[in-house]
Amino acid sequence: MPDLLCNGSLARERVAERVGLDWPSFERAILQETQPGNQGALLLPYFEAEMTPKLLSPAPHAFGDEEFVDFRAPARAARAVVEAQALAMQRYSGWIGERPSSILATGGASRNRGILQVVADVFGAEVRTLEIGNSSALGGALRAAQAVGGHSWKELFSAFAAPAGDWVARPNRDANYDALRARFASEVDKLLGL
Repeated sequence: MPDLLCNGSLARERVAERVGLDWPSFERAILQETQPGNQGALLLPYFEAEMTPKLLSPAPHAFGDEEFVDFRAPARAARAVVEAQALAMQRYSGWIGERPSSILATGGASRNRGILQVVADVFGAEVRTLEIGNSSALGGALRAAQAVGGHSWKELFSAFAAPAGDWVARPNRDANYDALRARFASEVDKLLGL
């Protein structure tokens, strides 16, 4: 899944390490131990300088009860970093003016069903993956095959980049992110001095 954020996978790794979760536990924390909206707990996961939004003096900011703010709530921390990233992707892709009905997730994070479920819930869209997990070079290879081999984009895409058929993250119709979305926007705006 491409990150609009510099702090995408790095932030997830930092949070997982900080709260002592391995990747299967990180996924379970999101899917089985927490609920959409995370009881209002919010994490702005800016461990490194960020491009979107432009933050040159990074620091993570946690909002919630004392246990959460002190990173003593591992499951809620896992959900919080992913929810913040999904809310950021939604906010910073909103200029397109279209609400997606489906999302094709690529990259290493696309193998984590917890991450995919949060993205589905935040966007209210189905999320599918490719058969190929780490697909960053695939697009370039397909364009090269199109240019050199004269193959149509549709033919190449269906042969090499078709969505996997074994699992789809469908949005939880009870997931309501209105309050967390507004709080996320407000806290980011404060960080930016807006």
